[in-house]
This record gives sequence, C-alpha cells and structure tokens, in this order.
Amino acid sequence: MARRKLIWHIGLAQAPRAVIEANLAEHHDAIEAAGVRVVATADDARLATHEILRTHRAAGLSRQDVDGRWARICDRVWDHKGGTSVLSTPDLCVADKDQIRFALDPLIGIEVHLVVTLDSFSQQLYGGWLAELRAGRSTGWDKYVGRVLEHAVDGTREHAQAEQFWAGHELVSILARWGWTFHADRLHVVAQQDVTVHW
Repeated sequence: MARRKLIWHIGLAQAPRAVIEANLAEHHDAIEAAGVRVVATADDARLATHEILRTHRAAGLSRQDVDGRWARICDRVWDHKGGTSVLSTPDLCVADKDQIRFALDPLIGIEVHLVVTLDSFSQQLYGGWLAELRAGRSTGWDKYVGRVLEHAVDGTREHAQAEQFWAGHELVSILARWGWTFHADRLHVVAQQDVTVHW
C-alpha cells in the first residue's frame, strides 16, 4: 500500500488575499478527480487553527466551537488510504513548539510536506494591517507600519501589534520552530512576488 502523504500549507500569517484557500475551494472537484483529497474547508481550517493556538476567545468563539476540529481533519487524512491529501492553515505558522507537537502528534506515520509561501514584504505589511482592522482595531496605516519597522530595526517591544506581526512573518523563526521535526526535503519555501503564482 502506498504511504499516505499530506501537503500542508502553513502561510505566512495574515495573507492579504487567501489565494491558496480560494483555489482549493474553486478547484475542489478537479483536485479530488486527480486523487488528491482536500481535507478541510477554509472555515474548518480556521476553526482548527484557533483550537491549536487556543485563540478561540479572541476570535469570539467558544471552546465548543473549536473542540475536536483538528482531530477530525487528521481523521480525514488517515481515511485517505494510499493517497495524497492537501491542507491550508495559513495562520498556524505562529504556533509555538508545544502547539506544533499537538498538531503533529496525530500525523505520526504520515509523510508530511510543509509549505510556506512568501508574499512581498509590502503585501505582508498590508495583510497584517488588514487583519488588525478586521479584529476591530483602528490603527492607521502609517502608524502600523512604523510600529512594525521600529520593532524590526531596534527590537523595540512596546507594541503588541508589531510583536504579533513578526511572530507570523519572521521566516527564520518560523522555520526554526517548525523545521526541527521535518526532513529538509519535506520543508518547502515558495517565494514569489506575485501571490497568484503560489497556486
């Protein structure tokens, strides 16, 4: 029997356009016809991400809304015997090592390939700012960018917004947190200036 394989996209966080998730939804039937199973809708993936990161309250969700979401996604991967599954959880890249262990434990025995996609830095900033606005904050563009860049230049840790941005966008830290458990040939970074090329 062929080994189960999971192609798992983890972001970077706060993409300004959900290109991967939108394409998985749009081309779902063609993907499935090719023998690849999309194991979570964008909504399932979002709820599972909140479960793993324990951020459900900040998102206005109850524990009951997210409980067991990740286990159900992993069950779908296991149910796809001998095939390739695909999953996109773009904001999960901020996970710490304990959260990563929680996410990976149910996948032991599956050939997992982790994919990190990079937008241009300006797109990353724009996506981070949009995420702040969606969360109900009213920080202006100039102030937000100033905070993020100040944090990058001199390590100023005065603003939670800047810390949150870099947690999901500092590639070296993300790869260090996630990469320790992956073989080098199973960790893929796709860097494109045009986000549509990611797909």
